Amino acid sequence: ILLSPEKMLSLSYVVIACVVLIGLLCVLFVEVKRGKRSMVIVAVSILATIVLLLYIYRAILFSPLIII
Repeated sequence: ILLSPEKMLSLSYVVIACVVLIGLLCVLFVEVKRGKRSMVIVAVSILATIVLLLYIYRAILFSPLIII
């Protein structure tokens, strides 16, 4: 798994997304204050960026090559 760049990058995206998601859940459920709205927006935008990068990585960069 460590020698394949496709699997390694996918795994690293998933690990980063899990860390951000755990941080987002801690902000939402542990400290419910009014001033934390910006942190929630930043965490959700980071998760959206990770999902977009993973989609671009899988769909565009490592799609099978079609020669016509």
